[in-house]
Amino acid sequence: MKRLNVFIALIIIFFIIGCYMIPTKIPSIPNWTLSIPFGDTTVTVLQAAELDTKNIQIVGDTVYARTKVRSRIDIPSIPAGSLRLSLYIEELLPEDIIDLDSTNFGSTVDKIINYVYGRGIFNDTAGGRIRHIITSRNDDTIRNITIPITIPTGVYDSINPFCFELNLDSFPAGDYRHDIDFVIDSADYTMTLLESYSKAALFFHLKGDRCVIYMRDQGLISPPDSTPLDLINSIDLTLNIRNRIPLGGRLIFALYNKPGERVLLDTFAIELPPVDNTGRTSGPEGVFNFTLTLDTTLYEVFAYDSIHYKARVEIPVTVTESGDTVERAFVRPIDYMTLGGHIIINLNLDNNNLSEENKIF
Repeated sequence: MKRLNVFIALIIIFFIIGCYMIPTKIPSIPNWTLSIPFGDTTVTVLQAAELDTKNIQIVGDTVYARTKVRSRIDIPSIPAGSLRLSLYIEELLPEDIIDLDSTNFGSTVDKIINYVYGRGIFNDTAGGRIRHIITSRNDDTIRNITIPITIPTGVYDSINPFCFELNLDSFPAGDYRHDIDFVIDSADYTMTLLESYSKAALFFHLKGDRCVIYMRDQGLISPPDSTPLDLINSIDLTLNIRNRIPLGGRLIFALYNKPGERVLLDTFAIELPPVDNTGRTSGPEGVFNFTLTLDTTLYEVFAYDSIHYKARVEIPVTVTESGDTVERAFVRPIDYMTLGGHIIINLNLDNNNLSEENKIF
């Protein structure tokens, strides 16, 4: 019983002492370092295709980028006679984002396939032609091809449409317009649908490319006075990129504060992994490590309600360490890119200097 009384007395004494030891003011913590990892995110081309089946297709070892499908259903009913229908496929760079005057694509795509297909009932064999006129954004004619077609007697539905293909090689990279003139000379038929799309193999002949992005505005939430920004000593950003896609290049990035003063200009390099003479990746991945220390002149841009940025992406003619020019790039489903890194923030944690909405304790 005496031991129990002594034990209870000790608890009471410790509790009273503890109350006197709790400070009336939360102490400041200088040079407190917080590390926030990005994690490692690996995306293979195959995974990208599975997430975006409309725009990316894989056939065997070849990856295709697919355009939107253009359709015509307003087809006149002509029991016996001639028919002329026009479709177009337009793949254009967004003019409000891309500076077309400064952008230049020199590389070519080694294979692009155009599909024209349709549905309907043909009571006798139909003959006709398809004319393909492909022009660049400068209205220069890239291709002007007319091919004869024959549609045998039959019923063509969604499971069994009639289909015609046009295979092109050495097709310029960049935006273009593809006009399709579909003509049936004379037959007994009823058509209900005509559609077309193209898909380009990610198999490039590299000659150097440059894409320039206009100055863009990015809105920010302007922080109130006396926020953690006032207490930050430094911010270090570390970026790790591991590249197994056979395309190397660099991103030149500029950041401006709201008054229009440039606060950052830097170049981010994407290392080219080793490639063989067919343009396929071989050997280890390309690795790029980038560390940026944000001083007060940079992170003070967040005192404004917006910032501005401009970028230039360059894929130059690449030369390997042995001095050989990399002329081809063949992107495969197993190719990937990994992005990782972390942010390290050093600050003085002083709860008494924070605004009420940012109080920690």
